[in-house]
Amino acid sequence: MIAFYCARRQAATTCSSSNYVTINVLDQLKRLPGTTNVQIFGAHDYAMRIWLKPDRLAQLKMTPIDVIARGQRAERAVRRGQGRARRR
Repeated sequence: MIAFYCARRQAATTCSSSNYVTINVLDQLKRLPGTTNVQIFGAHDYAMRIWLKPDRLAQLKMTPIDVIARGQRAERAVRRGQGRARRR
């Protein structure tokens, strides 16, 4: 079966539409009985680039790996709807 998603807003971009389907539809489709595979063709993901200050990391006794791990934990929490990532 193939399903299509079409945004009604003209302001919706390919990336925002893909993001909406990934967050709100993909998991629900995967839970349907008898579903073996769900794939979004032409999916676009948001990306984030972070610049780190080595002196500040040293003050916080953190490494770049620690920053990545915290970002991934925050992403999972937001995806599950547990809140928003905090800005410092």
